[in-house]
Amino acid sequence: MQNVSSKSLVVVDELGRATSSSDGLAIAWSCCEYLLSIKAYTVFATHMEGLSELATIYPNVKILHFEVDLRNDRLDFKFRLKDGVRRVPHYGLLLAKVAGLPTSVIDMAKSITSQITEQEYCAHFLLPGKWSGWTPTASSTGRSRWCTRLRNGSSA
Repeated sequence: MQNVSSKSLVVVDELGRATSSSDGLAIAWSCCEYLLSIKAYTVFATHMEGLSELATIYPNVKILHFEVDLRNDRLDFKFRLKDGVRRVPHYGLLLAKVAGLPTSVIDMAKSITSQITEQEYCAHFLLPGKWSGWTPTASSTGRSRWCTRLRNGSSA
């Protein structure tokens, strides 16, 4: 990135995927901010849905995705480029099913992702400032044991 200018075309594929989710997102976001600041034309391929928030901040950011239909818990890949963010909930879990992972593994992953999502949601709303800029990925249906533990200062 040392030689990138406003006349450059930069193509990035899955930057930050080989590290933790938070570090990967931070690295990818920071690189996007840098490329935006120098006005380089950039194509950024990623599965990090959080990066789509850049489009709400910068009017010159355009989000595209490859169309996928979801029918009866099955993915139908259309291979057509569409405007906007892909709206298939738990896409990774569905891909795991397509890849043939055992149902017991997928069921456990669903339980774990629900707990993680709820922890993040509770932390965002009960510990203001800690998760600034984070958008919850799932709606919550009231206080759970995770929210209660976080509010009371216990570990979840």
